[in-house]
Amino acid sequence: MRTSTGQATVDEEIVISVEKVTKRYGKQTILSNISFNVKRGEIFGILGPDGSGKSTLMHILSGILSIDRGRVSVLGIDVIRYTEKIKRDIAIMPQGLGISLCDELSVEENIDFYSDIYDVPKHKREENKNNLLKITRLMPYRNRLTRKLSGGMRQKLALCCTLIHLPKIIILDEPSTGVDPLSRRDIWIIINNIVAKMKVTCLVSTSYMEEAERFHRIMMLYRGNLLGIGKPVEFMEKIGSPSMSHVFLSLSMAFEREKKTISVRDIFKRFHGVLERRANREDEIVVDIKELVKDFGDFRAVDHVTFSIKRGEIFGFLGPNGAGKTTIIKILCGLLKPSKGSGKIAGLDITKNKEEIKRHIGYMSQRFSLYKNLTVRENIELFGGVYGVYKKVLKERMRLVLELSELKGKENHLTGDLPISMKQRLALGCALIHNPEIIFLDEPTSGVDPIGRARFWQIIYELSKDIGTTLIVTTHYMDEVQQCDRVMLINEGIVCALDTPLNLRIQMKKEVGKAFEIPTKDPFSIYEDARKMNLNVSFYGKNILIYSKHPEVELKTLENLYRLRGQAFHDVRERDAPFEDVFIHFIEKRAQYAKGSKENLHSIS
Repeated sequence: MRTSTGQATVDEEIVISVEKVTKRYGKQTILSNISFNVKRGEIFGILGPDGSGKSTLMHILSGILSIDRGRVSVLGIDVIRYTEKIKRDIAIMPQGLGISLCDELSVEENIDFYSDIYDVPKHKREENKNNLLKITRLMPYRNRLTRKLSGGMRQKLALCCTLIHLPKIIILDEPSTGVDPLSRRDIWIIINNIVAKMKVTCLVSTSYMEEAERFHRIMMLYRGNLLGIGKPVEFMEKIGSPSMSHVFLSLSMAFEREKKTISVRDIFKRFHGVLERRANREDEIVVDIKELVKDFGDFRAVDHVTFSIKRGEIFGFLGPNGAGKTTIIKILCGLLKPSKGSGKIAGLDITKNKEEIKRHIGYMSQRFSLYKNLTVRENIELFGGVYGVYKKVLKERMRLVLELSELKGKENHLTGDLPISMKQRLALGCALIHNPEIIFLDEPTSGVDPIGRARFWQIIYELSKDIGTTLIVTTHYMDEVQQCDRVMLINEGIVCALDTPLNLRIQMKKEVGKAFEIPTKDPFSIYEDARKMNLNVSFYGKNILIYSKHPEVELKTLENLYRLRGQAFHDVRERDAPFEDVFIHFIEKRAQYAKGSKENLHSIS
């Protein structure tokens, strides 16, 4: 939209302009001919896996890095030539859970420290600090030491420190990475609140494809190449998929077409018999846990948890940080002794047969179960030796692992030099080298690109359905949760829900009603007003999502709110609930039950 004089309105004013930017490190091209614009007041997303160039681009925009070719303008100023001129108007929050914070300072002392760095006047400092503490809901914790904060709270404090001098543009480098879905939702509410009330422009990078719908517009990077720019819904309509992971996978495959790869299924067929196939007898239980309790002093980390897992099942394990997932897994692996309760793993008692259990399980850590200074071959041989695999058997299984990892011919390469997706598949290969009945996978695809993630899940599927291996997976990727046979949601050590992903979505629909999506120019203000009217709403980018059991009444109420704010109410469409909302629904439902009931519901079967 333009004024009568032909000038762009504030909403359409370009505040960031990138033209044909290329960045190299030595012979390696990190960014190749990248061009895009960002408008004032936008929440603009930069999507891509680790190594796609997201952080490099953000450091260029903030004046930290130079470029080899192109032009970068921020607020009309050439960033490369006149970096000092834009420093007060731009702020960057680096990747990592509060990595820029001082752990030995309190919440308030950290904010004051950044106020000194940015030379914020004392009369403005207190006003800005109090506003930010209210927005982030950190006011009650202002005197708490930073090292005692959860990951989500650390990110909120980092946002306060980034915004204390009221910059015009904020750059957030993967602010939700490593943060559970509950904390992710809070961070997104805060970001929208800040953009609406402080009138800033926000650039956010993420490797979570399901977060794409949170942005007004997105750009997608893959190996330094620009895949596309636009609104998330436009990409989904063009590709014909409701999943941004599928959209990204489809677009990035153009860079993989010359690469000849053997399908995972064909690899398992070629190595038939190398891994012993287990008969998937219907309803055979391989993990059976009853009334499990784990106390650490006065703190109860696991509270009367009961569940069972069948042979060959892909079992998702989902919960916020600190929910008790890791504690339960350590008990199942024989690394911790339960305070109460009983359980069997592959028919073995978890308290009496801990050493024997270890021979029946495999474990893949989130931070790689590999030694980076060993070669690929040495890592495989090490794990084979630890588990006592015979040399002849190990030789055949090594060939299988190399094929699955696409590392055939790279046996002597150092593991630390491998791409992340190959490392993850190699780590899985080392976890299955002794053909365990059960494999624990702790956030196995964190930071892996969609192509690598898709291949990793093909391996999981074949192990489950063809070999009969039981796989227990923890993940923060909501699209991966939906690939599990069943999912257990846990919070504060208590099971909140346990069922198939489809059944959980159906159950939520019965309890809160259908989901409808409506576009809006002012999502956060509509969201705030609708919540005050007791409407069950959330927002994704520039869309309001309402859940209603009585849509004929509540959609009319929402329409009146739109009209009151001078907005058109159009393009209403019914849609499936995002699985992040499903997760949050059951976590909050359980919390409300615990608050309002004297009884303690320990498990849901």
